[in-house]
Amino acid sequence: MQEANKTDKQSTSKSISRMSFQDIMQIMLVRKWVILLVFLSAFGSTIYYIKTTPYIYESKVLLMRETSTEKLPANIIGIDVEPEKLDKGQEMLLKSIPLLQEVQRKLSDRNISVDIKQLSEWLSLSTPKDSTNVVQLIAKANTPEQAQAIANISAETYITKLSEMKRSELSQGLEFLKQQMEQIEAKNRETERALSNFRDREGIIAVTPEAESGGLLGKLGAMQSDLLQAENDVELTKTQLQAIEKLIEEKKKLAQTSSASGISAQMDKLRETIINLQIELSNKLETQTDKHPDVIAIKKKIEAAQAQLDSEFNKMLTGTSATSIDPITELQDLMKQYVTLTVQLNSMEKRAALMKDRLNQFRSEHPEIASKQVELMQLERQSRIYEQAYSTLTSKYEDMRLMEQMKVAGLKVIDPAPLPDSPISPNIRLSLAMGALLGLLLGVMLAFFLYYIDDTINTEEDAQRYLNFPVLGTIPKITPYQVPETAINWRSSNGAVRNRDTSKNDGNLSKKSRIEMQNLLGHCILYAPKDSHKSNAKESYRNLAVNIQFSLIDEPIKSLLVTSSAPGEGKTTTACNLAITMARPDMKVLLIDADIRRPRLHRILRQNRLPGLTDILVSGVEDNGHLLSDCIHTTTVNNLYLLPCGSHISNMESLLASQKMAQLIDTMRQQYDMIILDSAPILSVADSVAISNKVDGVLLVLFSGKTDSRTANRSIDVLKRVNANIIGTVVTDVNYAKHYGYYRYYRYYYHYYHHYGAESEKDEG
Repeated sequence: MQEANKTDKQSTSKSISRMSFQDIMQIMLVRKWVILLVFLSAFGSTIYYIKTTPYIYESKVLLMRETSTEKLPANIIGIDVEPEKLDKGQEMLLKSIPLLQEVQRKLSDRNISVDIKQLSEWLSLSTPKDSTNVVQLIAKANTPEQAQAIANISAETYITKLSEMKRSELSQGLEFLKQQMEQIEAKNRETERALSNFRDREGIIAVTPEAESGGLLGKLGAMQSDLLQAENDVELTKTQLQAIEKLIEEKKKLAQTSSASGISAQMDKLRETIINLQIELSNKLETQTDKHPDVIAIKKKIEAAQAQLDSEFNKMLTGTSATSIDPITELQDLMKQYVTLTVQLNSMEKRAALMKDRLNQFRSEHPEIASKQVELMQLERQSRIYEQAYSTLTSKYEDMRLMEQMKVAGLKVIDPAPLPDSPISPNIRLSLAMGALLGLLLGVMLAFFLYYIDDTINTEEDAQRYLNFPVLGTIPKITPYQVPETAINWRSSNGAVRNRDTSKNDGNLSKKSRIEMQNLLGHCILYAPKDSHKSNAKESYRNLAVNIQFSLIDEPIKSLLVTSSAPGEGKTTTACNLAITMARPDMKVLLIDADIRRPRLHRILRQNRLPGLTDILVSGVEDNGHLLSDCIHTTTVNNLYLLPCGSHISNMESLLASQKMAQLIDTMRQQYDMIILDSAPILSVADSVAISNKVDGVLLVLFSGKTDSRTANRSIDVLKRVNANIIGTVVTDVNYAKHYGYYRYYRYYYHYYHHYGAESEKDEG
């Protein structure tokens, strides 16, 4: 049994893999209500989501970045902050608590109440890919008016905050330049005083241009000038390092966290390590190439130390609360610049020392040069260098004072926030489209899943695939015929209709029994109108009758048991309609009602129930020829005879399994051309099993859409165990319009049989 089920599943899988487009459409058509239900559920859920989800509106302010002042005071002391890091820091400033509190206060003045946390989530900065100078300040809110107000007020507050910070940075830059100017001015005054004292003491006014530029004296002057410039560069670099060191300490204070002290100590240690490695690398490169193993090893150490330093910065970033333009990223850049300047300072000091050694060597080699003229020339050149440096610093100082007075924030509004027309979330059109698509997709997937797990027999192909038995016919779904009231309310003269089936007042059928009887009679072709397309169901039974007669050519079937797996699968209707169809002038048919637990054939053919089959079996077949003739009733159908079930007795199973039943069938086989027995369902009671091996063949009725393959296979196994001859199956109540698609097969089938049936009826007439 398990192997059979396994084979069934494999067959099903194969059919799915070989599915055509028409098959796919048919599966969807058969389960269209499932697809529609899932689609409506998904679409309805989408509508519910749209209705219940708060709308989110978005408004943007376009800001133009003014690059002239965006890196002060860093550009004054040689520091360059990367633009992407500056953008990150600006967003941190936008979401800083002081700025958000100021925005919240201004919004409350306009009767707009927003929580600080919500405001932080609603605000963001972005830079368009096609422009590096334009910044978008994006604000979100639950109403268009709120989104517009939050965007404009936040932009205004943000620019004001930036302006204050820029002025603070300009003040730092001015202070730095002022210190530099004071130092240069003091050195220049000292040099001029020394020059004046020298002239007064030695009585030398100036060195002649010819003496200064010519010969050994000119060469000496050039060497002194280079040395002086190198020493000035060293002093300037030291001053820059001092300024950077001061800024580093300030940024550390701005970026304090719970573990900042430990992190700061670790960063200082890593900074010193990188400086030492850079100096070592610089020394190595003086005598070795870039590809030397020692040089490569030092570079790897520098990269590892730098990566560790970046990791420490990231740790600090996770716990910081920004109050300036990203103090941590600025601190990171300041430390990198500090390392670079320290390495440069080391090189400058080495260069200045080398130049000083060369100058001393030159003097020792040329003692004849007048020392007084050399000293005078050195003082004059030093004075000129200080004057030039002071002039440059003064120019920068005035420029920065002008910037401070302009109060430039670094950003300006170029397009205020508009009033948004529609929400960005939920996106109604997109949500509806996605809901419809998802609902359709899930519906189709569920339809195919149900198709895959469904082992219900619906069509002839299903029966052949699941049962591996020939299908002798398919009976279309029959719309119940119009049955006369006299047929529905008919009662046998010997009380075939029991009291429980009638009302107490007038003896008519109860409502439930009436509906049941109307449905039973309405599917009998005896009541099919000849001029209606519904009579074409006769041709389905004619086709079934022909297939039964030719199922065993060598041994024609003369006795046939019609049964099913479970009640309500149409076995009684099939047996009756088959008997009516097979009854012809040249063929006598006996219809035996062997369903003694629920006999109904006498009601369909309007014959008395008593006496019948059970009465014959109780009395015996051989000694009761007179009783046998009394039990067989002539029906209104030519050459169709009925043997009703007879009296209700207690030991019915033993009677059907007895030798008397076999003798009765053998006796009737000699008198009739075909014997058709209607028996109880196989899996309900053992009546059919007891009769199945006493007839020439068994026809198993399968009800389309109700009988499943497991139940049918169990019935077949039961019949096989008693060596019953199963000649095939018949599928009843097949909905061709549903299972064959667009009425193609249905229309073809009925068109063909309508023509054939018309001709047949003419011939019979």
